[in-house]
Amino acid sequence: MRAVARASGLKLGALQYHYPTRAELVCALATSIAGQTASNVEVYCQQAHTDDRGLHALATAPAYLSLASASWRRAVT
Repeated sequence: MRAVARASGLKLGALQYHYPTRAELVCALATSIAGQTASNVEVYCQQAHTDDRGLHALATAPAYLSLASASWRRAVT
């Protein structure tokens, strides 16, 4: 938690106030990544497929979700 607080520029107490446990922090992170990825995929699917950023979101979504899932498993075990 200290490393996350330091990297994000937050005070440790502020981070722990919002995310009392590492599991809660990882779950929030995974939820955020999943939401951003879903949004990117939705936008890409609605476009005329001329924007490579949407294609990138489609291609990397499984990797992000897998990483978040692995981090969550480590945090709660």
